[in-house]
Parts: sequence; structure tokens; C-alpha cells
Amino acid sequence: MNTNLRFAAVLAAATLTVAGCGSSDDNQSVSPDVEAVPMPTVAEDDDAPPTAEAESAPMPTRETAPDEADETDEPDEPELPRSQRGNLIKEIGETAGAYNEHDGPESPWLEFQVTDIEVGGQCTSDYAEASQNGHFLIVSIAASTGSELSESLYGQEVWFDSYEFSVVGADGVTENDVEGNAYMCLASRDEMPRIGPGENATGMVALDVSAESGTLVFKPWFMDGAGWEWEF
Repeated sequence: MNTNLRFAAVLAAATLTVAGCGSSDDNQSVSPDVEAVPMPTVAEDDDAPPTAEAESAPMPTRETAPDEADETDEPDEPELPRSQRGNLIKEIGETAGAYNEHDGPESPWLEFQVTDIEVGGQCTSDYAEASQNGHFLIVSIAASTGSELSESLYGQEVWFDSYEFSVVGADGVTENDVEGNAYMCLASRDEMPRIGPGENATGMVALDVSAESGTLVFKPWFMDGAGWEWEF
């Protein structure tokens, strides 16, 4: 992957990088697919007569092209879309992930999907209280971790707590508080659990917001400077 498309976060001695992964039709994370960009080819016109120049001047080969004998012709990966905040832009159901820079995107230690963002969602806890900021935003998540997580985070778990999310309204203003009464909204059976190495989990995160549309941003503690975001 082009190093200009990566960003790194240093946690202890580990370097972490956001991975841009392909879409998935189900709620389970999948290994990222590396899409090769095909090299352009020259179309041949069978009806066109060959010219004298074409007959006498053969195209240069990779072996005879100057200054390229030792180079490997590798296709560039397409640039991943980023927002003005520097976050990777994701669609609902699209896989996101993180990997160690020295292992590469083929060995992600975290993959996850935001499978739904429900505006005005209903709380499931018997102790839920009314929203302080307007209504609840219920975020559904499916995530999986690899064995590399233990080395990457030195035994730490991955969690999707509400304080790692923020909401930017349609007017471009970031909300000051997304906690409100969200901490009492969901029953424990519905909350997204903390997950360790080699685990799969699904669950929800509740946010107490005023925006009815805008952008959901996720910047977890283990990433430095950038994260992911989804429009709702």
C-alpha cells in the first residue's frame, strides 16, 4: 500500500495503521481484499493496415527500456477517500480495520463494521431515562480480532465505548456532548462488549445527540490523529 495513504499511531513499541477494507454483505468482518489496478493495454485494430513505422520500430520491452531493468512493475492501490478531518470515509456495512505496519493489511488484528445507525432509536434498559440532548443514536457494530491484537496492544482489549465517538451535525458543528443519558439506554445484553484476541462480537452503542443527520466519527484510543466516519 502506498505509504502516503497510511497513518501511524505509536502505542508503546507498536505501530498501528488504519486499514481501508472492502464492503461486506453480512455482519461478520472479513479479511481485506487487495484490489489490483489493471495496467492499461493497447487495443489492436485488426482491420487497420500496419504502417511502415510500426513494422520497422518494435515497441521497447521491459528488458530494453532504459533505467527500468531492475524495477518491478507493481500497480498502485486506489486512493482511499478521506474527509476534511483526515478520517477514512466508510459506508454502512463496509469493513474497516487496523493492522501493524510491519505485518501489512493482509494480517489485520482488528476488523469491524458499523452495520446500522438508527436515529431516534429506542432504549432497551429497564433503567433508561429520557434523552438529554434530543434523541438517542443507536450504532450497531460487528467486530472481530486476530491473534496479533495481543502483541499490538500489549494485552489490552478493544472496546467501542460512547466516549470514543463524536457527532458532527449537518451544519458542520461538532456536538459538545454525546453522553447525556446514553449510559443507561441499553441493556447489558445489547451493549457492544470489550473483546480480546481472536474474538468475534456484535452489539450496540448508544449516543445522546441533538443532530438528526450528520456524520458519526469513531476515533478509538489506540489510533493517533485519525479514525473513521459514516454519514447518517
